[in-house]
Amino acid sequence: YDFYTFSVGQSAEAFDVTVTPSSGDPDLYLTSNASFPDRYNWEWRSTGAAGEVVRVTLTDPDACVPCTYRIAVYAWTPNVRYSVTATSVKGTRLLNEGAAAPAKAETGKYRFFRYFVRSMEDIELILTDFSGNPSLFTWFNRNPTANKSLDPNEAVPSNALSSERPSGPETIVLDAGARSDCKLPCTLYAAVRAESNASFSLLITQHPSLAIQLVDGQPQAMTIHTPTGERRFTFDAAEVKDGGVGFSLAAFAGSPKMVVSYARADGRVSLTGDAANPVRIEACTPSCANVRFTVVVSGGQSEFAITAKTARSVQLLQDRTPLRGQAAPGTASLYKVDVPSEAANAVLAITVLQGRLDVVLEGSEYSPYTNLTASSTEPLSLPLVPGAMNRVSIGAPRSQQRPSSFVLLPILSSNSTLVVTDGQPAAVAVSPNSVERFQFLSPAGAAVALTASPSGLTTKASISLVARFESDNHTLTEAKRGNDGEMLFMFLTAPERAICEVYCLLSIELSASAAANVTLTASTLGAVTQLSLDQPVAGEVVGANEAERMRQYVVLLDPNDDKDDELTLDLQVCSSRPSKAALYMSDKVQPSSAFLVSDAGSPPKPLNVGPSTLRGLSKLFVGVGAVGSIEYVLEARYASTPASSSLLSPGEGSVKMKLHRGDEPHMEISFRSTGATRYELYFGRKESETREQFKYWCGVQKRGSVFKTLTFTQTSKSDVVHTDIFLSERADGTICVAGDENVCLPHGEDLTLVLVATVPRANDRARHVLYQPFDFVYHRGGGGPSAFVILILILLFACLGYAGCWVAKRKMQGDHVGADKETWGAFSGETGTLMRGAAARTSAFAKYCYNAALSGFSWSRSKIRDARSRHVAGTRTRGNESMSAPLT
Repeated sequence: YDFYTFSVGQSAEAFDVTVTPSSGDPDLYLTSNASFPDRYNWEWRSTGAAGEVVRVTLTDPDACVPCTYRIAVYAWTPNVRYSVTATSVKGTRLLNEGAAAPAKAETGKYRFFRYFVRSMEDIELILTDFSGNPSLFTWFNRNPTANKSLDPNEAVPSNALSSERPSGPETIVLDAGARSDCKLPCTLYAAVRAESNASFSLLITQHPSLAIQLVDGQPQAMTIHTPTGERRFTFDAAEVKDGGVGFSLAAFAGSPKMVVSYARADGRVSLTGDAANPVRIEACTPSCANVRFTVVVSGGQSEFAITAKTARSVQLLQDRTPLRGQAAPGTASLYKVDVPSEAANAVLAITVLQGRLDVVLEGSEYSPYTNLTASSTEPLSLPLVPGAMNRVSIGAPRSQQRPSSFVLLPILSSNSTLVVTDGQPAAVAVSPNSVERFQFLSPAGAAVALTASPSGLTTKASISLVARFESDNHTLTEAKRGNDGEMLFMFLTAPERAICEVYCLLSIELSASAAANVTLTASTLGAVTQLSLDQPVAGEVVGANEAERMRQYVVLLDPNDDKDDELTLDLQVCSSRPSKAALYMSDKVQPSSAFLVSDAGSPPKPLNVGPSTLRGLSKLFVGVGAVGSIEYVLEARYASTPASSSLLSPGEGSVKMKLHRGDEPHMEISFRSTGATRYELYFGRKESETREQFKYWCGVQKRGSVFKTLTFTQTSKSDVVHTDIFLSERADGTICVAGDENVCLPHGEDLTLVLVATVPRANDRARHVLYQPFDFVYHRGGGGPSAFVILILILLFACLGYAGCWVAKRKMQGDHVGADKETWGAFSGETGTLMRGAAARTSAFAKYCYNAALSGFSWSRSKIRDARSRHVAGTRTRGNESMSAPLT
């Protein structure tokens, strides 16, 4: 034990005692009586991991003022190093550079901090939010607690710098311009306001080369501001055994990468990882004592949170921030979520990327345990206990031979904004008549692909997706709504740097007509996207060189599951020509043009990958390339699972259509039934690529508009269905659906139409079966001359012109011109002679062309015969040559 005392004055309303470990796991005990506390005698305590915080309010029956409180810090693990701080709620806590200060604040309340500035380097403040929505403010020289009568809102100057994002870390950088009020030495003050009950840590740095000390199990947010910048961290472990030490990254923006290095008896070891690949150092043999790990994070401009965790510690999860993790077979990792008392509907969303999970929830210290399971086809939304520190154990079954991979996403408020990580799918439970909000940071000018795929609870849910880039002078919004069980995809381009600097904030809203589990994926060019089985993902290829034109994906497999030893890869091209696309695959490294296994052709063929390639694999790498730019949807599915959409062959998928005009205009359609009861007729302007894109469901969604939805009570497969679409015709000839004047075909334009059948599947998304697209051209009846009439008019004007020229010529020659037999006889005679001469010349020219063609054909035949004779003779003389023989 270490013991301390803290005296509280009469004016105090509440105070916090905080223990921040730099290594090991200390526990905190507190008492207000005359004896020091211990593990068995205490009035307040905190015995979790990742730091301890005890708040004492004067309304507590055990609290007293003025009096002296006694503090005990107990070393739960060996070799504990820590700092201890006691701060009144209305006081200002001193910050030390490079040491994160954890704290809590209630809704609408402030916590104040101060830092002594002794040099003129840039100052950076980083707020890491654990729960709730804290906002950050900072200024120089004006003590916010000097005047006790001031309301905290008045204590923060109006010219204070601020960061008030709805979710994710808050960062403020004070450069030379922002430090103009600082005359060395000076004091920097900071305030954190809780927009809702919040827990957080605040870190200050002034020297970029300083290594930040990580706290066991506690996330630390950080920003890399330049393309070549890096951040350094250290982590001290008293002993590396019983599961080792793990390092994980949560990427809010960009693609950060980490290198973890440490020294052991046989030399220094370095391991690499990123947001999709945590680093785990297994136990040393023999065990390592007092190990210092060095972590360097680089990879260009990015925002991230890094966590170091020993096997025995409990990792703190951040509200609305996804965390990627792994569990080895037969082992479990411990996590905790600080759930505010008002978070009645708090859940932990668990997305399994590979394998299966055993999940155990302990809502509070004395609550019973809840045991559940989750898998890649059964995502889990785990209810959490409000007003408690929820502890969750995530483990992999011992029967597995490979680790399980997963993503954890705490959602503590129904109106909170969730963070989406580039390329990582996030499964959330969406309630009817509610909106789930997300935020995604995209590099300026980057192409962003969004995919929302419903699954699980019901196929009757139709989902809606709204995406918005918004800044001071620029707004870009796109919205889509799907049918029951339908996947939605969306392509957007972030504004340029002149509008949103390095990163642009994309706000996403997701809603559903019925309760459903929805998997949301957002990805930018350059990110390696997780491709979950049976979950289509949208993507876009842009750029001028091959490196830019390649989109990378990874499919996680279970080496012990025979089901994923046979997969099919489907590529749908939504824009541009399908012949521009190519599909790549590799079982060892990220794919490139060296691993071309299928060029898409027109249309792209599904790629079947069998057991000879996949058996025993844990990862399959997939790439999509293109000549030019394309938008597409990629799906990796079990071979036994039907494709989410398919195109019928010309024989089965032909559609016959006839337009009838008159008193009752209608469109007569006949087609062969797929057995579905719902069909939709889409149309689009006929352009060079429309017909090819209408062979894919995503292309229909991209370019098509619904003209008419057809429903039938029952149809048998292969039956020929005849139906009529009754129409109304406007005065200008525009054709509309009868009874709905808002649904019309563009008048006077060539169109391409396609019929789409919606085929329901039990407990899964509906399939879309596309018929062969066909072209359609119509004109208003009587509204314009036909081609035949135009030809007759051209001939008539030609005859009149010839007659006029003949009369003018005859007058100029002084010959008789009049309406009599003499003039008519001269006209008919000269015209007949002219026509006979033209016919003779045409006949001679035709005979000449016929003879020339015969001569050319005979010459070509003889040349081809000679060439074949020479080739056969030459082949026979080289019968002993081989591919490996040298050329002579």
